[in-house]
Order: sequence, then structure tokens, then C-alpha cells
Amino acid sequence: MAGSMSGGMWKSLDRVQVLGNDVEGHRGCVNALSWSQDGSTLLSGSDDTRLCIWTPDPSSPSSSPHPLRLADVISTGHTANIFSARYLPNAAVPTIISCAGDHEIRVFDVERLGRVEDGVVRGRRATPGDLNGWDGPGTTVLKCHRDRTKRLATETSPFIFLSVSEDGTVRQHDLRRPHRCRTECPEALFRAPQGVDLYSLSVSTVTPHMFAVAGRTDCAYVCDRRMARDASAQWGQSIRESGQVHCVRRLGLSDEQWNATPRRQASEPYAGEKHITCVKMSPHCADEVICAFAQHSTALFSLHDSPGPSSMRAPRASRSPEAPAPPSPRSHTAPDFLRGSRTKRRRSPLGSGAETTADGPAGQVKRTDDRPDLEHMRDLAEDLVAAYREAELEGELEDGFADLSDGGDEEDTLDEDMDGDAVSAMTEDEEIDGDDDRRELDWEDEDEDEDDEFDMDEYDDDELDDDGLGDESEPDYYGPLSAHGEFAGVALVAPRRLFKGARNSETVKDCNFLGERSDKIASGSDDGNFFVWDKDTGRLEGIWEGDGSVVNVMEQHPTLPIVATSGIDNSIKIFAPTSQRPTPSFARTHLADTILQRNLSPAHVLQPIIDMRTVRLLARNEGLYASLTGDAGAGDCPTQ
Repeated sequence: MAGSMSGGMWKSLDRVQVLGNDVEGHRGCVNALSWSQDGSTLLSGSDDTRLCIWTPDPSSPSSSPHPLRLADVISTGHTANIFSARYLPNAAVPTIISCAGDHEIRVFDVERLGRVEDGVVRGRRATPGDLNGWDGPGTTVLKCHRDRTKRLATETSPFIFLSVSEDGTVRQHDLRRPHRCRTECPEALFRAPQGVDLYSLSVSTVTPHMFAVAGRTDCAYVCDRRMARDASAQWGQSIRESGQVHCVRRLGLSDEQWNATPRRQASEPYAGEKHITCVKMSPHCADEVICAFAQHSTALFSLHDSPGPSSMRAPRASRSPEAPAPPSPRSHTAPDFLRGSRTKRRRSPLGSGAETTADGPAGQVKRTDDRPDLEHMRDLAEDLVAAYREAELEGELEDGFADLSDGGDEEDTLDEDMDGDAVSAMTEDEEIDGDDDRRELDWEDEDEDEDDEFDMDEYDDDELDDDGLGDESEPDYYGPLSAHGEFAGVALVAPRRLFKGARNSETVKDCNFLGERSDKIASGSDDGNFFVWDKDTGRLEGIWEGDGSVVNVMEQHPTLPIVATSGIDNSIKIFAPTSQRPTPSFARTHLADTILQRNLSPAHVLQPIIDMRTVRLLARNEGLYASLTGDAGAGDCPTQ
């Protein structure tokens, strides 16, 4: 990564391009992003079962240092959501791999793919002119997994890659050794404990024989593929053979760390479960691994650390946080309608009948299956549209929605006195037992007034637990716990640092290493933002709005200071340093105080704030309004 990714790059980072619109691009949530090895091309995969290939666009008016345009679309032949897609490195011709909820992995030799001609392939609708990935000489289909296949990981070989599935296995695929699936599939590389779904996988680019895998359990498993006769010589006695690898380390939090974060309402999906949504191995430091713990934090681990209980220092005495500011006059409190209707539904570990209570603030919706309550949605749509029209009559829309049409500012809602450079990460710091190298957290910036500092102590987890959700009693966790499974004897490594502030409850959220030499930690969030912290100091570098609902994926360009993000929207957002802030700006660091307090408060789920711009968009969407209310003629907005 070029030196431009360091230093002040994060201060000037902003959105410079959006890929995809109503005419071209994806038609569903974008779950997968991957840059080609040389960085010239961006690959994206979506719920619409298509792959989009974005190539350089020199004629673009975008301020991006590497503007892109849609060059081609692959109609993959997948029959369920695409979860991961990647370019195979060092291939003689462009080769793409993808996996999806239909259990399949597909390999595409792009130059050998034909075109969809009549709009129908194997009885299914396809867009004429798309590359035909359904069948033919350029397509290889692998059906080795027995459940949804969630992630793919590549190494340096153009023929070998790994996959992970909710069937609890990691498999290694070698394209030089074709086989007949179902009857001749090679043995699984790794098998998780019984009952554990796996959905995250990362291979070390520094030491390719190492990989990490995680899913519906409380720790990540680090495995060594070398299968040395005496693996204990390097890793000690606390290892276990599994499949064709040695599981050499577990990465996880202590019970004390888990319980220090206020629990969500028991009615929320996955509320009582300890699990990990993403694990990533550093592309520069062979020992470093990060994990995104659901409803908790993103944690940094080092494989060089001795196993044992955490020696993370207790935080300083905390001050009680100020009460959250009341909603803006332009905001209205409502049940979490939009997030519930736009966010992908996930299978509950307790089955599809998991319920959410109708008690409590904001009248939470009682749901007995994965389908939305249409009656409730119709009522809520009417309420939201009525709220919009009422606000319009009261004159609140004149300037409140200026940013939608002419890029108007929202200065009245922003805290301009807060310097983004003075924002401090919400982290916990640790010293490793027997190690004098204490990683001190830089709580203060000598160049800034102390009053401008954002201190995590203001938002101590215990102080935020005003609903009694974070008591010290052991929660009833439903996910399999590694301490009681077949890998209980594998050495457990505690984190060096926790990065808090992003909200990770609703989808399978990614985390990632960014920056020069992978010296930054990034996390997506349920609030539509992505967060970046400095790895060594824990300092919060910034917050940016990367999606209209939820940011799930962040991928950095291999050589340029560019970050691509995606999530629930059907578009991809491109971020890069800018010489002048665009209008509107999508940097949200100046709102860190409000964002972090909201994300760390368990009450946020119960009573979200829907900005009036969302109400307006709903009111103006005639098709959505008509589908929810059944009134085909009531969708027009008076301002149109």
C-alpha cells in the first residue's frame, strides 16, 4: 500500500463515487467485494445472484483517483444469494470464484464464457448480453459442501483456494485435480465441533499454511496445514488434530469481557449467543488476527502471545454519561420498520419461530417467523407518510431536505466544535503476562483542548446499563461454547485490544485491516457507518457513512488510497482522500459523541430515530407505499 494511505489520509477521506444505480449494477444487497491482484478491476457479488465487473473509467467526472464503470455482468447460475467472490491470484487469464446459499462454488474462466442470448437459461430468467456462467466450457461447479457456503479464501496459487460452509467444514480445492462431487470430494480440511455453523475464513498471506475460521461459537480457531509430526515443538502440547490440520490456537474473550458489555433484549435474534461474524489474518504481520464479536467489539489478537487469562488493565474510574440528546425536530421516533424491512433476514439459532416481544418502548413488533408483519408495516407506512406531511405543513422540510436535492448542509445538527482529530477510540488496552511491552493507549492529544477529547470512560458499559441488562449473572447462551467441546483443550489466547463503537447485531458483519502495512482496523456497523481505528494506539481515526442501512463489507485497493464499501444497498460506495470536502460530505467523525453513545446503548434497538429524510423517501416511493398500504393511488408526494 502506497504511503498516501498513512498520516493525514484519514482526515480527508470521503465518498468520491457510487457504483450502481437503477439502470445498471446490482438489484440486491452487495455481499462481496474483491479487487483484482493489480487493482485495476473491482468484483462485486450480490443477492441478485450476479457478479459485476467494474473497470477503469478515464472519462468519469468522479474525483476518485481510480474511477470505475460497469464493464460486464456474469449471470452466475447460482440459485441463492452470493456471499463471497474473489479473483484467483497469479492466474494466466482472469479467473473468478464465487459461493452462495445454494451450497455451490462456481469457477469462471471469464474469457471463455459465452453470452446470454434469449433472456432465459435453463428455464430461468437472465439478462440478454450478460456473460453466461450457468454452464459451458468456462464454468466449473463444485458441490462439496452440504449447507450454505459462506466465504472463500485464496493464497498465492492460481489453482488452490479454501471455502467454509455452515455445514461446519473448511475445504481445500485444487482446480488441477477435477473430481465428481458427492462421491469423490476430498476429505474436509477442518471440521468444527458438532453443531457449530462456520461462516468466516481467512488465510494468512504471510504464512499461507495458516488459516483462521470462525462462526456460531465463542472463539475463532487457528489452524496449521503443515501437519508436522511434532507440531507441539512449535505450538506446545495444547493442540488438537482435526481433519487434515492441527488446530493450534483458539482466539476468544473471557467470560468477564463478554459480560462487561450490556446484553441486548432477550427477544432479539442471537441476543443470548456468543459468536463471531468475521475473522481476518493480517496481510503484513503473520501473528496478528482480528475478530468481530457479535454485539460486543472487534478484537486484536497476536499468535505470539502466551495462552492464558487476559491481563487487560481495568478501565479508569468512569463518569456517568450524559443523557442522550432528545430527538431533533426533524426526527421522529418509530419502531424499527425500515431496518426490519430492508435488512436481510437471518435464520435464528432457535428456529424460525423466535419471537420479539410486543412490550417495552416503541412497541416492538411481535414476530413469530421470518416474514415481516404486513399488517403492522401497512399501519406504520401510513404513520410515516402522515408524519412527513405534517412536518411539511409545519415548514420543517424546506431546509431539512435540502441535502437531498442541492447538497445543503445540516450544520444545525452537527457539533462543529468537536475536532475529529481529537476523537479517541473506545478500546480497552492490555499488557501480556510476562511481557514488558505494554501497549499504552493514547487517550489525549497534546495539541487539543482536553474538553474536546472523546473519552471511552464517559460510556463505561456498566454505566450505560440503565435497564439492568448487563448484570453480572451468567447469561443463558444458546451457541455451542468452545470451553465444553472437543477443542476445549486447545490453548486460548486473549485479545491485546478491543475496539468498541461499531454496532454488530443484525447481519454477518466484516472487519478488516486497512492502511499502509495494515496498521488500521476497520469494522462495519448496523447504523450504516464504518469505523477505522489505529491498530497500535487504539485511536479512532474516523467514522464514515458507507451505506444507507448497514455496512457489511470494506475492501481496500491493493496500491491506491481507496476503500470500497457495501451492505444492504444495491450500490457500492468508493472512498478516497479529497482535497476539498464534497457536498454533502459522508464523513461522520464530528458526530462521534452521538454515534458511539447510541451504538453502545442497549436501548438504541428499542427506540431508533428515523430521520425525516427517510420518511420523505418512503412517502415519495409510490410503489413501496402502495404495496404496504394497498392504496395504489395514495403514493404521490405533495412536493413532487
